[in-house]
Amino acid sequence: MFYGVKNLVKLIKTDLTDSKRLSQFLKTIPYNGPVDLILDRGEEFSKIYDLLYEDSVTYALVDHHQKIQAISSLLFKEAVVAGEKQTVGFATDLRVSHDRRAISNWAKYFLPALKTERDMRQCRYVFSVMNRYQREAYNAFIRPRSTRQTQIRYYLFRKFNLVGLHGLFPFSTKPLRHIHIRSAKHDDLPKIKDYVRKHQLQRPYYDPHFDRSLKVTSSNNSLSKIDQFILAFDRHKQIVGLLSHHSPLGIQDYTILHTPNIAQTFRQTINLLSLFGFTHKLPKTNQKLMVRHLNNIYIDNPDIFYALLRHTWSITPKNELLLYPHFESDLDTQPPLSFIPSKTPFGLYCILAPEDPIPDFLKPVYLGKPPDYDGILF
Repeated sequence: MFYGVKNLVKLIKTDLTDSKRLSQFLKTIPYNGPVDLILDRGEEFSKIYDLLYEDSVTYALVDHHQKIQAISSLLFKEAVVAGEKQTVGFATDLRVSHDRRAISNWAKYFLPALKTERDMRQCRYVFSVMNRYQREAYNAFIRPRSTRQTQIRYYLFRKFNLVGLHGLFPFSTKPLRHIHIRSAKHDDLPKIKDYVRKHQLQRPYYDPHFDRSLKVTSSNNSLSKIDQFILAFDRHKQIVGLLSHHSPLGIQDYTILHTPNIAQTFRQTINLLSLFGFTHKLPKTNQKLMVRHLNNIYIDNPDIFYALLRHTWSITPKNELLLYPHFESDLDTQPPLSFIPSKTPFGLYCILAPEDPIPDFLKPVYLGKPPDYDGILF
């Protein structure tokens, strides 16, 4: 399927036969951040989508040689937004080459495709995340140069930091003694479901089918398993907090392409402290960055979050760092002072067509509960 065929570039709707070249293109566009990363999904480009979402489609902007110049994927599932159950979308893997035609035309060509996919699913809202290190994508979507073209509009929903936990300061505070922490078991599923549902009702955006994902998690989902949920219990054996952790190794690998001077200084400091057992060593350029994502974070208070982090850190392999999203309005999940953190600023955006009205949930909210976002796709 083609959209906006013009000026020797065209937008195509990809399929499984394009998986290999999509993965190859993804590896040619570094993911810019404090360090530049190469994302590698092998030959199964969309496998990570299938594990997280019910429905997905990927578009590519190709030139007259059929060479990919830009890509974007749209993922869809049922969610609750501002108290209303509906189909929502998530746009991810926004990658644009340095080609000027791709940068200037990508948003214009992508708009009719976005509207078509939304209308097919009766979807009103599509979300996406982006940071300002992604210069080409940021210029193409967030601040396009031309104001005369009909453009997709990106409205900021929430700001957040992708927090990396690299180690513990010596003589750090001990966790609460009366909190019992352990890995989840299959018998815990009903309690987990009830606890999560209670917390989700306070959030502006969440997945109402968390219980469905738990059934998948307990069986064949290769991103996480039931024993990768960490539970905190009070003295009455009631759940007071939980989170899940997983490694994306083999599904989405990260390789360090470039380390700026300031990040190089941080790496050297972390590696020096690792000699004393305070931190986990960071890799050099052209080596894999081993990470462990934390998601499904639901807690009663910051002390419980700290106890969960301490336990998770104690079972994390020595070559991995922990990653989790911290939204600026969420006081409960601020990086504890005992940990040595790094932070990468992001924005969670709602994508609207020019004629779409601005929904009320996009209005600024202070000290509100964070939306559900797993921090895996960015």
